[in-house]
Amino acid sequence: MFRTAGDTESYSGRNPRSWVLKGKMNSGDAEWTTIDSKSGNTDMPAENNTEHDFTASAPGTYQYFRLEISESQGSDIMQLSEMKLFAKLDEATEISYYGPITVTPDAAASELTVALRNEKAGADKYTLTAVAGDEVYALEKSGVTFENGKYYEITAKLTKQNIIDLSGVTEDKTIQDGYTITGTLSDQHWISIADGATVTLDNVTITNSNITCQGNANIILVGTNSITAPADYAALRVGNEGTTLTISGTGTLNANGGAGSAGIGTGHGEDVKKTGGNIIINSGTINANGGEYGAGIGNGLTFGAHDDTSTTCGNITINGGTVTATGGDSAAGIGTGKASTNSTDHDEEVTNKCGNITITGGTVTATGGFSSAGIGTGLARTNEGGDEAHNECGDITINGGTVTATGGIFDAAGIGTGEAYKDGGDPNNKCGAITITSGVTKVTATKSEGSPCSIGKGNVKNGGACECGKVTVGVTEYADGIADSPFVYQP
Repeated sequence: MFRTAGDTESYSGRNPRSWVLKGKMNSGDAEWTTIDSKSGNTDMPAENNTEHDFTASAPGTYQYFRLEISESQGSDIMQLSEMKLFAKLDEATEISYYGPITVTPDAAASELTVALRNEKAGADKYTLTAVAGDEVYALEKSGVTFENGKYYEITAKLTKQNIIDLSGVTEDKTIQDGYTITGTLSDQHWISIADGATVTLDNVTITNSNITCQGNANIILVGTNSITAPADYAALRVGNEGTTLTISGTGTLNANGGAGSAGIGTGHGEDVKKTGGNIIINSGTINANGGEYGAGIGNGLTFGAHDDTSTTCGNITINGGTVTATGGDSAAGIGTGKASTNSTDHDEEVTNKCGNITITGGTVTATGGFSSAGIGTGLARTNEGGDEAHNECGDITINGGTVTATGGIFDAAGIGTGEAYKDGGDPNNKCGAITITSGVTKVTATKSEGSPCSIGKGNVKNGGACECGKVTVGVTEYADGIADSPFVYQP
């Protein structure tokens, strides 16, 4: 729909006569698609502020639009007061938009003419946004008074915004301090966060890639964000040993690790040493799902045929928010992934280890995968010909919040260790002391079939060992863990 200007009756020659409407889906697309074109059209009325509808000859779905007007009805000036685009949904629905105006320049410097409708002069805020590649430029002006029927020539410089639009990313990208990431990335371009940077995720969708912290990182969540990583990669990869990843905000993060990797934490360690830093969650809604053999939050798989294959991460601390962590097959919801030797004749020792796990607040739901604890360790298994498999986490302390921890199918504690399964050398599954204080709202721990404890040790099959430090709930100590399941503590 085009609307004529407020003085068209006096200047009808300013109505458009020939034009092309184009669209494209992504800001980074080089080609524009023609939606409709008119040549020598005289349908625009000669009345003031009058609408006229045109039907597009090739409608489609687009996010960006360009209107190229090449001819007026005879004047050397062209004018319109408004343009609307309509979409036909399941029912006839008008989509009209009076918000920010987005233009996509062909070059770094572009001269643009924009017609603004201003029915509430002085109360409107105008925002002009230009997207060039993955960089965003903007001008915002409030309290502007425009008079209908008059023309204003304004020269303004748009300011580069600290925003990266992933839909325009065409190569690997490192995000610097103070930037916001938005948009959708489906190509395999790797996104990194610079050491020491604070970065905002604002309605990000990433598939077939991930986000990796190069060092210390602070991530602020806005809107709904989803990361689905390919095999061997954590969706959100914490920095190496000695670094800290801190997550906060009011938004949501859905982190889905690839095969062998955590949702948030480390990736797959096969015949290598992989290290990860500390993870702190202060707020937000976190849904972390480990890939096969990877923890929801913590470590990925450790699997090897050579000595000193290991995967380690630092301390995991949850201070608030709503956190749901689900381990992949043989991995803890929060803690370690699977530790497994290879089926070879090599002498080998593999280790999967995380630091202390502390929960001080929030609502936390942790579910282990097969033979793995909800909070604690995953499965430790030796295969025929293998030597030793070690799965270990530090102390587990719950000081606040509402926590529900459930062991995976067979032989795992809700809070503590997963199973130790021997089919070669000796597996060892171990956690430190487990302390639950009276500051909690409620803690529920459920063991799986075959486990001796809901809080404490998992089961041992064919040899090896499961070990757990002292279990303390409130003021009561349990030397051999807690067998009752589900065990509920609500002081």
